[in-house]
Formats: sequence, structure tokens, C-alpha cells
Amino acid sequence: MNRLKDLREDNDLKQKDIAKILDIARSTYSEYEIETKEVPVTKIITLAYFYNTSADYLFFRTDNKIPYPRNKYNDNKNKLKSLRLQSTKTQKVVALDLNIPLKTYIKYENSITRLNIQLMKSFADYYKTSIDYIIGLTNEINPHKKSVIAWNNISKEYVIKN
Repeated sequence: MNRLKDLREDNDLKQKDIAKILDIARSTYSEYEIETKEVPVTKIITLAYFYNTSADYLFFRTDNKIPYPRNKYNDNKNKLKSLRLQSTKTQKVVALDLNIPLKTYIKYENSITRLNIQLMKSFADYYKTSIDYIIGLTNEINPHKKSVIAWNNISKEYVIKN
């Protein structure tokens, strides 16, 4: 679930306008809006800057539209590793906790395999941080000042977490 269409319409823009900003085809952007295509991290960052909001807001993890304190973008290499080390958990424990094969988790942690938005949400929930921190938009590990909206796999609905 994302807010891309709502933000675009709130700004009186057409899909072709945003596609031009993202340097992609309008049809590709349309697929991002209807969620038939995954939004790459680089495009998430561009959209967050363009709309002056957070990636967490774009993907319904918070209702607070105000962006977190910005960090000059750097890649997410070592973000997962540093979060894991701070939590004093092993790669095996994290992989088991998140039901991810260990080899796959290691690839995510070492930026060999790209994270998709669902995994970013899972890692952000697991480490009690934001998507913005994981992708390098902010240096604040725990920027949430208010409630966070998260997907509950058991009830299959979004719930508010404090």
C-alpha cells in the first residue's frame, strides 16, 4: 500500500509529470502507483525528496507527513549490519526471526541483493527504526515521534504501534 497516487493528485500532477521527474516511462510509474511493480530504492528517495516527506509516509508506516531530519544520501550498505550488531543478534537469529534463508539475509546485509519495500518494512519493524534510516535518508535510528502504522500478518490489516 502506498500514497503515491494521493500525493500526485494532491499536487495537481499527472502520472507523466512524475514519470518525467523519475526519468521513467509513464506506464512504469503507473505500475508503481497500482503496486504491480516494485518501486526501486533510488525512486523512493527521489519521491520522498520531491514530496518533502519520508519514505515511511509514502508507504503508510506513519501518518506524519513531515520528513525526518535529512541525511545526505548514502547507500544502505552496512545499515542492516549495524542495526543487527546494535541488537547483539547473530545473522542466523535475525534470519530465523524474519523467516528468511540465512544466505539471503547475508546478501541483504552486504547489499548484494536489493531490498524490496516489503522487506524494508519488515526490517524497519524488526529493528524498530524507519525505512528512511535503512535507505540512508536520515541518520536518526529511531525517528518516530508519534505512532507508526505497521502491517499485522496475523490480522492481515494495518495497525497503529506506539
